[in-house]
Amino acid sequence: MAQVKAARPLELFDRTEWAALTRVAAGRGEWLVAHCWAVIALVVGGALWVWQAAGPLAGIPAVVLAILIVGGRQLGLAILMHDAAHGLLSRKRGRNNWLGQWLTGAPVGSDLKAYRAYHLTHHRYTQQDEDPDLILSTPFPTSAASLRRKVLRDLTGRTFAKTRGAQLAAGWRELRSGAGGAGGEVRSFAGIAMLRFLLVNALLLIVPWALGAGPWPFLIWIAALATTFQ
Repeated sequence: MAQVKAARPLELFDRTEWAALTRVAAGRGEWLVAHCWAVIALVVGGALWVWQAAGPLAGIPAVVLAILIVGGRQLGLAILMHDAAHGLLSRKRGRNNWLGQWLTGAPVGSDLKAYRAYHLTHHRYTQQDEDPDLILSTPFPTSAASLRRKVLRDLTGRTFAKTRGAQLAAGWRELRSGAGGAGGEVRSFAGIAMLRFLLVNALLLIVPWALGAGPWPFLIWIAALATTFQ
């Protein structure tokens, strides 16, 4: 049972103040999404150009740097999906949800609808028994040895393999079971999220390859997703 009742905003602010605090800037969210993807494209393209122009001696450090930067921008996409969960990416609800679902959440393996339900529960019951994020905060502070183990798991891809493997397995189980709806027409978040993740990442492989870049842009993308993004 919740120990602290959530405050009502208009008990703390007048309507003018609350409107100013919650106003969504026109075009700002769309610009941030476009900027994120532009940085990814430029960094990946630049690293591959260095490799082609100067060979592996310069190309390997360029690719490593690209993986570091792309992982940071993948985190940026995840943060923008968080903002979409709060309805902050666009003044138009449909566009906000589309950006949050397809251009920010799906590429990194998240589902906006599932995340929104989970995350708003966290805000309602922050650090109370009902808070679903307690599993994330409870282990901290932690020891230096534990932190080193966590970083090693992240940078070697073990965290990615565990979490994405579990996600894909759960999605596949849900799709096979035909969860919900007549004839299994309505699928669960897990199954749809898995398909959306695979579709978007397939496009990230196919489109650059069709433009003549081969599989290399996608390999940098997936290497970042498996390591530095974690």
